[in-house]
Amino acid sequence: MRVAATVLGIVLAATFPLALVPPGRGWGDAVAQLVPITFLGAFVLGMASAVLEARRRREEAQGLLDRVRELAVAEERARMARDMHDSIGHHLTVIKMGLENAERFRDLRPSDAWDEVRQAKQLTAEAMAEARRWVRALRPLALDGHIGSAALERLAGSFDGTGVQVSFEVEGTERRLDPDAELVLYRTLQEGLTNALRHACASRVHGRLTFDRDKVVLVVGDDGRGSAGGGPGFGLASLDERAKALGGAVHAGNAAGGGFEVRAELPVARS
Repeated sequence: MRVAATVLGIVLAATFPLALVPPGRGWGDAVAQLVPITFLGAFVLGMASAVLEARRRREEAQGLLDRVRELAVAEERARMARDMHDSIGHHLTVIKMGLENAERFRDLRPSDAWDEVRQAKQLTAEAMAEARRWVRALRPLALDGHIGSAALERLAGSFDGTGVQVSFEVEGTERRLDPDAELVLYRTLQEGLTNALRHACASRVHGRLTFDRDKVVLVVGDDGRGSAGGGPGFGLASLDERAKALGGAVHAGNAAGGGFEVRAELPVARS
């Protein structure tokens, strides 16, 4: 901008003598002729400066947004690490104690030793199943190149074989969503499925994605025992914050017909 202002000053200085031609024109005529050019140049420079400032602020905002996303991912990973430690770590601790008991009982109380071994085998199977659930939960958003409802369907299908019947359906005409909105929906389904497997003692989980005129709604419900209260956990609270940043919300609680339900509602642009 400094270079542009200098060039404008040079052009005005060079144009001023020409404004005195032909002979007979006075200084007032020359100044009157150059005033519109000066205002036009100043206007152009002002617009260019405003555009550059807006671009700079946009780049700063994008950098802050990227940083917020990185922090959100780090926070989510920390939460999942704590959950994995609490669940799988508990199983491994009990298995270790059982095998130590079996080692002590093997000579004097062999029947008790075999009971400890059988319990350790059962807990090992449960720990392996828990590890598989976490592997499923950590899979990326675009599963095998799928996005939108296809990614959600594949996520629901990835929980087959867990002992819980999982179903998923789409209602309305599907529209392309913003990547941030897709991520919130994906994590909402993931949270609902994981909670149903780990806490609800559910036999069925159903997800329904509905496209309305100006919003998209994802409801994940199970037929489990519901929540005993205590407010939403970290995962649901984090999802609600992400949804609110997009103009939506995530709600969770006991369903009217029993079980637990997670509902994400996000605005979409009308086509």
